[in-house]
Amino acid sequence: MTASWKDKPDAIVLAWQGGQESGNAIADVLSGRVNPSGKLPMTFPVGLSDHASNANFPVDVEPTQIFDVLFPAPEKTEAEKIRNQDFTEYAEGIYVGYRHFNKAGKAVSYPFVGYPTPVSTSPNGCQRYQVIPFT
Repeated sequence: MTASWKDKPDAIVLAWQGGQESGNAIADVLSGRVNPSGKLPMTFPVGLSDHASNANFPVDVEPTQIFDVLFPAPEKTEAEKIRNQDFTEYAEGIYVGYRHFNKAGKAVSYPFVGYPTPVSTSPNGCQRYQVIPFT
């Protein structure tokens, strides 16, 4: 995830689902024309294995071949299906994302629940933010 490098840059910009104007929006943030003000819609763990679903996620899976996509094999019966090959069982219930991390007491890189708080102002007038999680 980000644990090995997140302390090295001055900032991390996560720009996703920006739509048609995303390039202009990112340029405005990077140039200091506007203040970044987004909130994270998910929790970023310290490591991928920290997710609750990791216990049920297939790790030794053959890569999908294009031939198999174009010409799929006949559907298997439920009795023939192999766990983590033909299906994945998600057994974590409601304890996904921040609920899992809170319940398990695991540290996260970037929390879902938080709000941007200005901590300083740069020379161009933009405020710098840090995320303070709700407790």
